[in-house]
Amino acid sequence: MRIDIFNKDWIKAFHDNSKKIVKSGVLSGMKKFIQNDGAYLIKLLPFPLVFEKNEYERLVSAAKKLTTSQTKIIDYLCKKNSKEYLLDIFGIPKELQEFINWEELVTNKYQISRFDIVPSNNGYKFCEFNFGSNVGASEDFYLFEKYLRALSLDVAQPKQSPYYKKALLLKKLVDTYDIENIVILINSKYRYLGYVSSELLERHIKEILPEVTITTEDETTYPKKLLCEENGCKTLVYQQFLMNDIAEHKVFFGELLASKAQLICSLTANIRTNKYWFSIFHQLQYQKLLDSDEIEIINKYIPYTFKLSNQNVEHALLEKDVYVFKKNNSLGGGGILIGNETEADVLINELYQTDIDEWTAQELVNFNGIKLPYSIDGTDELSNIVFGLFLIGNSAIGMDVRASNSSKVVNVSTGSYSGWAFPVSEKKKKEILNELVQE
Repeated sequence: MRIDIFNKDWIKAFHDNSKKIVKSGVLSGMKKFIQNDGAYLIKLLPFPLVFEKNEYERLVSAAKKLTTSQTKIIDYLCKKNSKEYLLDIFGIPKELQEFINWEELVTNKYQISRFDIVPSNNGYKFCEFNFGSNVGASEDFYLFEKYLRALSLDVAQPKQSPYYKKALLLKKLVDTYDIENIVILINSKYRYLGYVSSELLERHIKEILPEVTITTEDETTYPKKLLCEENGCKTLVYQQFLMNDIAEHKVFFGELLASKAQLICSLTANIRTNKYWFSIFHQLQYQKLLDSDEIEIINKYIPYTFKLSNQNVEHALLEKDVYVFKKNNSLGGGGILIGNETEADVLINELYQTDIDEWTAQELVNFNGIKLPYSIDGTDELSNIVFGLFLIGNSAIGMDVRASNSSKVVNVSTGSYSGWAFPVSEKKKKEILNELVQE
């Protein structure tokens, strides 16, 4: 069912009960949490949404099949080509190859990922893959699960949280490698930029692993005693550095590797996150590696995408209004240009700032929008929306929500609002709304 239709009575009910919601203190509580955490860039929707459960389960199945397809292709590429070839096609500098765990790249046994999904006028489409320990938005479940619990609405449980699932995944690593220390490693330059801190993650890990020493450090505060092999081999580093940050601090990361510490994800995630995958999935030479169900999922859920080259860029520019142009290694909403919103000369200038083959063109997904309020007593405004489906280990958690009434590039960095959509059946939704309206 379309997301706007499924949420129509839900949104109305929360509007109608706005006084009750304000009185509960849940909105002021969320605001206080954001302020205390220093996450001043985070803007929250005034209430959560719901997502039709059968549709959600179909998307979970699709995400798992896409991951399996990706793994089959990676295995093939690793067997048939040199490591240097893989680094080249996925835009990773060769001098950083020591920070790729090639075994983990193929096995994907410690998966932390979020699949970004957009509604269209004809179903749902996957628009971005995000892999790695720096995948964000876990706080949205935490906040909106507490929101509903404060209203005594039975929708989800804290142990369904992405934070909790990440902690369980780390427990497997702790048990496997006899870990005594866990360091959540952040970049010092990102500490005070207005995003959610690692405090919630640290809290959840401590709940699961009370016997392990857990701290949050950056490259300037990382304990020297953990850089020796005697202690390093007993240390698990949950690192949240991006590729350019690792390059900037290559010496420090070299010391981490030399200490024999276990690094979560390293640069392995950059290969799986690269937007070139959306083109790879549509290439016949790689579809030959997949079964019919996997190809069907690609055709249904992956918008047609192709890598730009000197041979096809002229055609792409002529047809720019039907494409979104994406820089393959971009993150956080950057490097995305909507063809029908970008003048041709501006688009050309941006594309040629780097090699043209560092970009892909993806078929524009058309969506008429959903009407959402941005304050509890605000009017509904036509909005673009992106959902985030987490896969952590074998567990699926969804759906994160980002919404914008002003931009088709929907991301916290572009001023979007955050929320959560809980998967429920029509029957369950009605039961929840009946509870909401009771005095």
